[in-house]
Amino acid sequence: INGGENPNKNTEVFRPLGDLSQSECALLRELCDTLSGRDFILNEGKERFELCLFTSEEVRSFFWGGRWLESYAFDTVCRLHEAGSTWRYTSPFRNVLLEWNGIEFSGLEKMEARDLVRPGNELDVATTRGARLLVCECKTGTNALDPEHLYKLQVIGHKLGTFADKVLVTDQPNLLNPRHARGQTVVRALTLDITVVQASQLPTLDRILENPEIELRTQKRLFGLAA
Repeated sequence: INGGENPNKNTEVFRPLGDLSQSECALLRELCDTLSGRDFILNEGKERFELCLFTSEEVRSFFWGGRWLESYAFDTVCRLHEAGSTWRYTSPFRNVLLEWNGIEFSGLEKMEARDLVRPGNELDVATTRGARLLVCECKTGTNALDPEHLYKLQVIGHKLGTFADKVLVTDQPNLLNPRHARGQTVVRALTLDITVVQASQLPTLDRILENPEIELRTQKRLFGLAA
């Protein structure tokens, strides 16, 4: 929120929301609600409103719909594949559908995967790592740890047993703090042998995906679980 004239042209001045009157806040919120959901994304914080303007609906949905995180994880695995690291990674797939009744595996990347009637599990990113399957679910927002996401990975683990490494990649902060409000949900994920990646770990996602079992053991010890 622009606070008026600024003698220093290189610095922006903002008025904290707490300095606004109720009528000013109501007017600002109405404006933001009108803009949000079109080509804007609204982030309402304690100190300020943030509006992000995008040039197209496709770009907006890429960030707002969370596809950016899926692309980030996919590109990370691609780099591991191209680097020829200790483990031999195959070229990864996106939007992989595992079918348990009838079709065993389908690497469909477009709408055909979603059109199949039989129940299955669609994975955001999948690759083989040596003789093991590496699967990544990529979720953004506060519902990143919803039971349905854990259940999907649990089914994969149940069907494939110890031959699958399961990783839940999120953009959420402080999940690996045992005192976090969602600590019990993280414990649930860890007991299902699901490695959880929080926001601060995204820059080192390649290291985690190289040895997800080591990261899983570390997280279990952090939460007092048997590694």
